[in-house]
Amino acid sequence: MNRKLLAVFAACLLVLGMARTANAGPIVVDFSHADEYATTQTFSRIGDVTFSHDLYTLNDGFSLLNGGAYNYFGERREYITFNIPVALLSIDILDMSVAFPSLNPPGDVIFELYDSSYNLLSTVNVGVTGTYRTVAFNQNNVSSLLIDFTSRLPFYGDGRDHGWYSVDNLVYDEAASVPDSGSSLLLLGMGLAGLRAWRKRRQ
Repeated sequence: MNRKLLAVFAACLLVLGMARTANAGPIVVDFSHADEYATTQTFSRIGDVTFSHDLYTLNDGFSLLNGGAYNYFGERREYITFNIPVALLSIDILDMSVAFPSLNPPGDVIFELYDSSYNLLSTVNVGVTGTYRTVAFNQNNVSSLLIDFTSRLPFYGDGRDHGWYSVDNLVYDEAASVPDSGSSLLLLGMGLAGLRAWRKRRQ
């Protein structure tokens, strides 16, 4: 088979594969386990999602607890990173100090959503309680999610502010990183049209 014909056929197969990927559906990180750990208490990866650690102290980061994950040392501006840009749909969050009164409450929680070039896409501020609430984002092309809070309470006596929260059910869709099915079909049609034109020239 002619090399040009093979190239067009391969491009058509690639487009069809992208269309299937676009329909794969949302992924839920339920924090039931971790795939890699940074320390004995904090984890660094679940599936294709990585989690900050050791930003300020040796053991800061996220730790699994009761089916969720909390900011282990109560640090501000911990973050979650996706290996490709995604449609970030939602996350559940609660105030850890309700169940553990010795910890500082976080106050309102601030979510900052960034793209792969570290441009701020959107900011979402929410109040939190002792029960999980779902925070909807519905934001495309997200590469990282940073979590901050408004509490300005010291805890370790080092002049910094600390508060504790827990997250669960991080929901995202990798379809944001590929063309939708309509775009894929358009590209496929263009490829087939090119193939027909090439064959006519050969006749």
